[in-house]
Amino acid sequence: MKEKNIKYDIEFFDRDSTRKEITQNGNEITYYHTTTTSRIRKILPVFRYINFVKKLIRKNKYDKLIVMTTMPAVLLKSLLLGKYQGKYIYDYRDTTYEHFSFFKKMVDKIIAHSYFTAMSSRGYLNILSNSRKIVINHNISNAADAICHADPLKEVHPITIGFLGYVRYFDVNSLLIKQFSNIPGYNLLYIGTPFSDCDLGKYAESINAKNVEILGRYDNNDKAKLYQCIKIINSMYNLNSSEAPG
Repeated sequence: MKEKNIKYDIEFFDRDSTRKEITQNGNEITYYHTTTTSRIRKILPVFRYINFVKKLIRKNKYDKLIVMTTMPAVLLKSLLLGKYQGKYIYDYRDTTYEHFSFFKKMVDKIIAHSYFTAMSSRGYLNILSNSRKIVINHNISNAADAICHADPLKEVHPITIGFLGYVRYFDVNSLLIKQFSNIPGYNLLYIGTPFSDCDLGKYAESINAKNVEILGRYDNNDKAKLYQCIKIINSMYNLNSSEAPG
């Protein structure tokens, strides 16, 4: 973008912040809000953020938009399907409420009127309507060149089963920890910010699982390096949820 002299802004909501403010550092505009574990109490901050983004878009009159994840796209639907129809890229990361038909129709419409929509798994096509606008782009692809391409069949011990990202889905991950607890030759690694209802460290301690390591937030620039120590990527979803990509 900078090489081509294209001006842009990055606007995002910091849901892990302990602050209530808006800051701007160069072309990065951050909307902070105090962390809360209550879903009800999150509604107002999110709507304030969306109104803030709408004002910025109208004020700065951007030529094109890139929208990350489903909820911001749905909340910006009137702009996306209006002035920016065919002028936005939608990055579809995971499902939210697609088991509700009206919500699924909104997502399908946002995809249909995008310039293109990137998603990380073909499994999502079992949930959404297929569209020529969809481009499959695996999350790890940007880091692939930096990762050591070891022989996947070569025996490596211990085998590390690792997860990077927001740590959630307590039920399925606690089951995984229970199944692999203290099995020789296997380690479980979780790197990232845990959801308030997903304290896997406490659970591992309660069953005395010695082969589980829980790390905190990481710098996205270190992602490729972190994946080098992971043999099997944990991409598990809650099996009782519609969020599993299939």
